[in-house]
Amino acid sequence: MAVRSLYRERGSQLWNRTMGILARRDALRKFDMRWLWLLAGVLVLAAAWNVINGIQAASRADTVQVALVPNVKVAQPAVGPIASSLSFTGDVKASAQVNVVPKATGRVERLAVDVGSTVKKGDVIAEIDSALPKAQVAQAQAALDAAQAKYASMQAGSREEQIAQAAASLESAKLKLSAMYDGSREEQIAQAQAALDAAKAKAEQVKAGAKATDLAALQSQVDAANGSLAVAKAQLEKAKQGPTQTQWWQALGQLDVARANMKAAEARLADVKAGPKQADLAAAQAAVVAAQAQLTATDDLHDLYDHRNDLTNGVPVNATMAGSAGATSSETINRKGAAVQAALEAAQAKLDLLRSYPLPADLQAAQSTYDAAKGVYDLWFNAVDQMKRGVTPEDLQQAQGAVTSAEAAAAGAQAKLQTARDGATEDDLIQVNTAVTQAEQALALVQKPFRAQDLAQAQVAVTAAQAQYNLVQNPYTDNDLNLGKAAVNQAQAALDMAQIGLSETQVVSPIDGMVADRLQSVGNLVAPTTPIVVLVSSDVELALLVEESQIGQIKAGQKAELTVPAYPNKEFRAAVTAIAPVADPRSRSFQVKIKPDDPDGNLMQGMFADVKIVTQQKDNALTLPKEAVVTRGGKSGVFVLKDGIVQFREVKLGIQTNTMVEVASGVDPGEQVITAGHADLQDGNEVNTL
Repeated sequence: MAVRSLYRERGSQLWNRTMGILARRDALRKFDMRWLWLLAGVLVLAAAWNVINGIQAASRADTVQVALVPNVKVAQPAVGPIASSLSFTGDVKASAQVNVVPKATGRVERLAVDVGSTVKKGDVIAEIDSALPKAQVAQAQAALDAAQAKYASMQAGSREEQIAQAAASLESAKLKLSAMYDGSREEQIAQAQAALDAAKAKAEQVKAGAKATDLAALQSQVDAANGSLAVAKAQLEKAKQGPTQTQWWQALGQLDVARANMKAAEARLADVKAGPKQADLAAAQAAVVAAQAQLTATDDLHDLYDHRNDLTNGVPVNATMAGSAGATSSETINRKGAAVQAALEAAQAKLDLLRSYPLPADLQAAQSTYDAAKGVYDLWFNAVDQMKRGVTPEDLQQAQGAVTSAEAAAAGAQAKLQTARDGATEDDLIQVNTAVTQAEQALALVQKPFRAQDLAQAQVAVTAAQAQYNLVQNPYTDNDLNLGKAAVNQAQAALDMAQIGLSETQVVSPIDGMVADRLQSVGNLVAPTTPIVVLVSSDVELALLVEESQIGQIKAGQKAELTVPAYPNKEFRAAVTAIAPVADPRSRSFQVKIKPDDPDGNLMQGMFADVKIVTQQKDNALTLPKEAVVTRGGKSGVFVLKDGIVQFREVKLGIQTNTMVEVASGVDPGEQVITAGHADLQDGNEVNTL
């Protein structure tokens, strides 16, 4: 009956639609009415045909409906855990990646790691050339030592010698001031008086004119100058004419003599350098032995004399009793012993002299004799060589220069003689009178040497010396000591900086991790902008991009699971650690960081991972298979089976997964809920369970 009613309703709808089209004839007025009536007829026939077929199908359906009851599957709600999750994909990356750069500039001397090496925080990764930092540390240490020494000296104050020197300067200034008050000494006045007398005597002599003896002396100088001029002219003529045969033989003879003297001096020098001869040493040694024997004999004679005096108690005995000692007095024996001792010392000194031979003085004398002889030889050798070469233009120029000098000397001597004959000139008188005046002023100065200004300056010197003496007794103020201490602190800071610079030549790992890449080799020049290695931390994380529509479901601390193709049968536990507070302006997505639990270190940077973040979770939820939920009239519900009759119940849903759904209300545990075969069910239908 229900099917028949359905088709009856459809035929009615088709008729109403046809009549609606005919009713809108104003919209179809442009068409031919004949075609319109033809179309209407076709539609009427089609509707009649559908009605007839519907009636027949309804009749058949009623027959089947009466004959069949739907079969369904049922299940009871389960109580257990359920969780909903969001799925994402992302790349595994290290929690920290560091490009390790040096703080110092220099060449890499050693690399302690390679790709794949595991390092701990503080491990040495590389060493850079440290020659310059070490030198800077040494320099800073020296500066600190100097500053500390200076500060210690300031704390100790002035040394005793400085105080003594200041006291001596003060005493000297006082003595000088006292001497200035006392005036010049008598010998200074006498000396100034003598200088005045000499100036006056010379002035009288100039005024009186030259004496006959002076003229004779000047004439002698003129004659000597003329003689020298004649000799120079003769030498010039001789130079122009060249050497004679006699001069040749004389020069060659002198050269032979000079050569022989040089050879003798050379042999003497070699003999001195060779040291003493064995025969001389043996003779000197024999002289020492003989002198020692004589000294021993003299000592024996002296002992015998003393023994004789002991036997006689000082009473003289005859020569027979005394023997050889009786004929010798004690004074004679002592003189002889002294002479023998002196001879022994002389022999020993001669022997020591021979052993130490050659002495520096002897060697120097022999060397000087050789040098002098060689100089004479070179002189005559050059003279002979020059005679062989003949007269050169330089020789003639030198001889002409000697003639010119001699002519000038002769003219000067003649001028002096003529001046003496003419008497003193006005300039001479002025000069001697000026000398007398200066001598008078000097005498007046020594008689009263100091002015009031000089005494005042001397008093100032005494005051300055007294201040200097007071200063060396207490040389440094508190401010000076503070400055010295500051200099020490500054030097210490410089040393600390230099030591830091030295420590920076060792590049250490800032984190625990592994070497992902080595960017430098030994010998490369690096700087603070040059990475040496790339370190990645042992811990890994994932950075997921979550859409704005999903970010509200994610909270920090939520659990997650991830899988990677490298371990297809293994799930890694993880957790949400951070959520970015700002979205990417282009993708409108938020970055969410996931921290995996990977104690074995299986996850490595660059792996592709599937991630599920658990957004909701309950441990004791009432759950049904997801396919049990249907929608009727816009409401979600389930069909509950009781006594073979289905009943539609509206339910409140909670957590949903791909296969299960939480039923918060509407169904009780133990009830039968249809999970399959409920597509066409209505409330109150009878069903069969499979």
